[in-house]
Amino acid sequence: RRKSWFDNNDDDNISWLGKPFWDPSTVSEDSPLRWFADMAENDYETAETLFSGLFFVILLVLTQELLRMQMYGDNYMPFVTGGAAAKQ
Repeated sequence: RRKSWFDNNDDDNISWLGKPFWDPSTVSEDSPLRWFADMAENDYETAETLFSGLFFVILLVLTQELLRMQMYGDNYMPFVTGGAAAKQ
């Protein structure tokens, strides 16, 4: 059996994988993200759903705009409905 990277390293080298990305208890009381931190502490499933949904909406809009930029080239105008600026 071939050894993988994980077989050659001890748990201390990959311990960062078990650490949380964001700790809601570190958000200050006057932060605009406090409502989300409270939701993450009290109703984690809903907070996770909102975060992942918003994340994918941002990715979708970014991807659409990049595709439009590629298609229209110099005629590209960001966030204009109906195509290129030449149609105006």
